[in-house]
Amino acid sequence: MEETGYVSDDWELWFEKEQNGKLIWPFYFYIARNYVYKQDQKLDSREKIEPYYVSFTEFLNLVENKDFRLAELRLPITLIKSNKSETEKFYNLLFKK
Repeated sequence: MEETGYVSDDWELWFEKEQNGKLIWPFYFYIARNYVYKQDQKLDSREKIEPYYVSFTEFLNLVENKDFRLAELRLPITLIKSNKSETEKFYNLLFKK
């Protein structure tokens, strides 16, 4: 809610990934469905977050953008894009009611 102004009570864990580096902690990636706008963003002074809508195909193609910063999503999304069955499963995960 703080970063986007949206809330959801329909969350599902998509996957988790161990992160190795100076600190070790897992990353948890969730799918939030049926979200609703609740309030204006409440960003910290240095945060610049501009939420925007994209189509499913545009979302899958975001990982190819040189400015895409979440490297942990590049491989999973690339694998989803390369397999029609996985693409369909992921679509159903995102949009299940």
